[in-house]
Amino acid sequence: MLDVLQILPTSKDRSRLSWNILISGFSRHGGFQKARETFHQMLEEGPTPNHVTFVSLLSACNHGGLVDEGLAYFSLMNIDFGVSPEIEHCVCIVDLLGRMGRFIDAENFIKEMQVASNDVLWRSLLSACRTHNNLELGKKAAENLLELDPSDDSAHVLLSHMCATN
Repeated sequence: MLDVLQILPTSKDRSRLSWNILISGFSRHGGFQKARETFHQMLEEGPTPNHVTFVSLLSACNHGGLVDEGLAYFSLMNIDFGVSPEIEHCVCIVDLLGRMGRFIDAENFIKEMQVASNDVLWRSLLSACRTHNNLELGKKAAENLLELDPSDDSAHVLLSHMCATN
């Protein structure tokens, strides 16, 4: 990431793309705190965040296990910045809640989403159910996944692993 910082313009001259590259890079390389710091620096010095900015930021919260912070960013992206939640944002939140074993919150979030679910969302929830041995919700996630993509082998594999361990 130090190399990236050296080739990008200084913070005052950075484009939204440059800011997004930094936030995404920190997020992908385990620099969750640095991703958040860069986001806040962007708010002070840079352009308005967009859809991509928030996908990267929510991903950082997800991989850092920062549930409350991720939920707060999800709320403020629409309220403060006019960025409507898209499926990528929703997948990040469901994955974040699922990784932390907050399945009731994940189910409620899915029910209240303003966008249609997709196979990635259900696969993410199914994977979290397998990790936390939540067979009941795992079955629902697998059913929804198979409804969207009947040929998805991962649904069968994850569900069979869950059944075998219960």
